[in-house]
Amino acid sequence: GKYQHGQGVRSQPKRVGDMSVALLVFPEGSLTLEPPAEHLSAFLAVLPQPHWPAEWEFTNIKYSITCFKWTSAVRSRPDPVRKSDCHTFNASTDDRGWHKFIAFDAIREHLSEDGFLCIRGAVDTSSVSRAFLKPAAAERGCGRSSIDGRSSAPRAAGPYT
Repeated sequence: GKYQHGQGVRSQPKRVGDMSVALLVFPEGSLTLEPPAEHLSAFLAVLPQPHWPAEWEFTNIKYSITCFKWTSAVRSRPDPVRKSDCHTFNASTDDRGWHKFIAFDAIREHLSEDGFLCIRGAVDTSSVSRAFLKPAAAERGCGRSSIDGRSSAPRAAGPYT
């Protein structure tokens, strides 16, 4: 394929409150998955800004990542693949998501005719209103995640385009 195992693609950043976020997608799976990977990996990343303190933190941020079917034919449209979580993003854990976001065999149902996927990240703005920059010694806890298998992207992920 066009991508190597462990090679990530990062979306354009989007500002949500004080946070700047982007999707980080590994089309051939993250480095955490043993090759050959059988899943696309997807993460939401908070992009630290130069004016933030070294120990920045955003507490209990609710977010989701969704893969939509590209076609407009409603009858043939499979349900979107959606996973959600709540996480405290900080200087040492600035991304969160799923190494096994969607299996390669399920991706085919969601591809456009030209082979594109539509993957969208969302941040619950009600959780951002409670978030602010602060020292990392904050209270932890988001409650339970809607899906197991979430974790941070590997640090040695390679080039992002």
